Amino acid sequence: MPERRPSRDELAESILGEHQELSALDVASEAGVTVAQIRRLWRALGFPEVDNENAFTRGDVDAVLKIFSTVDSGTLDFDMAVAVTRALGQTMSKLADWEVAILVNRVEQLAAAEDGGSRMSNAHRMVEEVNPAFEELLIYAWRRHLSAAVSRMEALGANEEDLHTTHVSVGFADIVSFTALSNTLDDEGSVTWSRSSRPGATTWSPRPVAG
Repeated sequence: MPERRPSRDELAESILGEHQELSALDVASEAGVTVAQIRRLWRALGFPEVDNENAFTRGDVDAVLKIFSTVDSGTLDFDMAVAVTRALGQTMSKLADWEVAILVNRVEQLAAAEDGGSRMSNAHRMVEEVNPAFEELLIYAWRRHLSAAVSRMEALGANEEDLHTTHVSVGFADIVSFTALSNTLDDEGSVTWSRSSRPGATTWSPRPVAG
């Protein structure tokens, strides 16, 4: 009997851990806040505006309650809470894109194997197997980076003005398809580079070096 292929909604529910059954009005009512505040937080997370569709879960209600607990305690004002939410959303969006880009090749390999099943069923299985450990590593990495950031801030504490200033150096190189290639290299992987020029720009294209 052929393996049943999970739907997109089922895959989303597996990732979220809950069914999307609440509207923005429902979330606002249960959290005791306004719909405008819910929509502002939702946009700050990086998601498009939603109208009356059921796009939210009980987890969204819990998240709103946690955010407003910091506002109600006076630790943050709402604008600051929105700024923190925006920073979190931007970071998590990039991280999620990286995770999918890295794992999609494995999903393709599993689906291509004999009796490997569909891509959707393999993605569903990988979510169930990878996500629990990845969530714990996410919290671990955040705590480590937060500790390092606080330590750097403390080192600058002798000069209060430095606490509000970050010095960085930014370089930019136009490297074609480097992200996709780097996801396929191990720690010892290497590449060669080819250069092409056009008026006003030079482009470098990486190619893997055979072992």
